[in-house]
Amino acid sequence: MPKYPNNIDLILNDDHYFSLIEKRGRKFLKIKQTKRFNNLSGMEVELMTDHVWTKTDKLFRISLKYYGTMDFWWVIGMLNKKPTDGHYNIGDKLYIPKNPTTIMEALS
Repeated sequence: MPKYPNNIDLILNDDHYFSLIEKRGRKFLKIKQTKRFNNLSGMEVELMTDHVWTKTDKLFRISLKYYGTMDFWWVIGMLNKKPTDGHYNIGDKLYIPKNPTTIMEALS
């Protein structure tokens, strides 16, 4: 996944996380806030095709197959609301965007 400017660090020091914090010998845990892509909400994307997930599939291989580069694996994952290979099951239908750079440009 690409790095995004202006990521926000969050501090976890709530009692709910006490045992985890204590186990690590820390007073708090610092995490990155999940990036929200509000500017993609309502965006229409033209599809090239759909793809059925098989037991040998990986997002980077699907990107390579349809675009000739592995660079757009995360665009396929984001569009299908399943960001990693582990989110897919055999037989799941994925939508492959015709122009993944349109989505990338909307994020910048």
